[in-house]
Amino acid sequence: MNDMTVRRLEMCVRVAGFLAKNPVVFGKGSQGPALVAQFQRVVEDLRGLIVKHSSSTVAARGNSGRRATARQALLGALDNISRCAAGIAVTRPGFGDTFRLVRNVNDTELLVSAHRFAGNAEPLRSDFVRFEMAATFVEDLNSKIKDFEQAMSDHSVRRSEHVATCELIDTEMKNALAILAQLDPVMSNKLADATDLKAQWENVRHIERAWIIQKAEPQPAPIAGVSPAVAA
Repeated sequence: MNDMTVRRLEMCVRVAGFLAKNPVVFGKGSQGPALVAQFQRVVEDLRGLIVKHSSSTVAARGNSGRRATARQALLGALDNISRCAAGIAVTRPGFGDTFRLVRNVNDTELLVSAHRFAGNAEPLRSDFVRFEMAATFVEDLNSKIKDFEQAMSDHSVRRSEHVATCELIDTEMKNALAILAQLDPVMSNKLADATDLKAQWENVRHIERAWIIQKAEPQPAPIAGVSPAVAA
């Protein structure tokens, strides 16, 4: 969520709190009761979405860490195979050509390379084992491939859920603001003679401004041979 969404949410929560603490008796036929009920309901929905957003953010960060760990493990396995193939190629030129590892690739390209390594290594397993690779190194590589694919899939699902929640928050926030735009004049008119309550309403209805850190103005560079006092 961006800063404006957060500040609008804080305002909506304050307004909902005011309405709950100060129940108003509206006139017959007034739109007030319906608007208050609608607003309270939307704010409750927003509260639930914010909790979901927070949970999905934590989950996405955790999954991102697992994906990074799985990627590093896969790269390590591929690097071992590539280095071993290069050693074998000393006496068997060309052996390492299909096991050259390119590190600076995206996740999809890395998986393509990993599957290629596994497929090419299987018929050459005994050659690698003679260079002290584990007899199960192909199975180990395939296991790391599956781990990375699962981590990528989980990350994609979490990201989709996170984006969907953010979109729902935006939609519900628009609904809340639309309701509040109607409720605001109703409350102002109803509280016209209740000075204290009207002041409180206007206060909670206000959206706080974002804090802005003022940057210090750059000082002019000193003139060679002239003291700062003289230059000023």
